[in-house]
Amino acid sequence: MPEPNTFFDQGVKFECTQCGLCCTGEAGQVLVNQQEIEQIKRVTGWLSEEFLRDVPDGKSLIERDNGDCIFFEERRCLIHSIKPTQCRTYPFWVRNLRSEAAWQKASEDCEGIGRGKQYSKEEILTILGEEIDRLDAE
Repeated sequence: MPEPNTFFDQGVKFECTQCGLCCTGEAGQVLVNQQEIEQIKRVTGWLSEEFLRDVPDGKSLIERDNGDCIFFEERRCLIHSIKPTQCRTYPFWVRNLRSEAAWQKASEDCEGIGRGKQYSKEEILTILGEEIDRLDAE
């Protein structure tokens, strides 16, 4: 049976500019698993209670009162090299890849969409698989 066509059959361009738009503003949740928690503790030297909060789905990074991620300071991510899966797979999330319209909507909040590296359909599906695995683990 042939694979269904997607709007990203020819790939899409994306490059994280570290602008912080996905790390700031409206409150949300950045869910982390135990392995990610341990890695963050090891790299930062922080205690869990300094960067985690309990949420119905597990553990999430703390946000400041304005909605900014606790690890976003001076327009940069302090843990960029070890970002949690949820951050690392953005914008290749299920909700953003459902349609070209959804991808275009995501580009309104992400200046990196449409620039930089051309991701192939295969690369996108691999990243999407990581995101789905993360969602299944919740």
